[in-house]
Amino acid sequence: MTQSIEYIIYGIPPTEKFLENYTDALTLVTAVMSVLIACIALIATYRQNRKIDIHNRLMVTPSLNDDTHVDIENNTYEYKISNKGIGPAIITSAAIYIDGKEVLTEDPLVDAIEMILVGTHLEYGHQSIALGAYISSNETIGVMTVKTDKINTPMTVRVKTRQRARIVINYKSIYGDTYTFDSETGI
Repeated sequence: MTQSIEYIIYGIPPTEKFLENYTDALTLVTAVMSVLIACIALIATYRQNRKIDIHNRLMVTPSLNDDTHVDIENNTYEYKISNKGIGPAIITSAAIYIDGKEVLTEDPLVDAIEMILVGTHLEYGHQSIALGAYISSNETIGVMTVKTDKINTPMTVRVKTRQRARIVINYKSIYGDTYTFDSETGI
């Protein structure tokens, strides 16, 4: 048996100082710039998405307003609520107050009208606002229409209604942003 010796030779390059080689420096600069550009692109994308979200929310913002119509010739007074915003208003709650106290009955609108018109024999019509209902953009709801007489003119009914009644409606947009309409402030 013969004895054999095998040798393994490892080639290890001589150690260089960091960034001594031009190629290493260029590679490092390229890597750092790539990360910087990616971070700037990420920030720009985030800001653009926020602006788009704000724009989209504004494009579907509802705005409830009230309007009264006095018709002297036909002796009628109308109180209406309309959506002057761009998107639909989703009604989440509604309350009617007479003389500062909330009307908590089965049909508060009818009872509120009768409290305002107490002592008169005026004919009236109404349209209740259902919870969860949508009021579309540019839609108007005739909340109350009163046929008046010579003693209780449309202006008298208007003044009584404004002095004694208050409607508060909480509503939201299709994005879920919440808003409040208050007939005292008109907002």
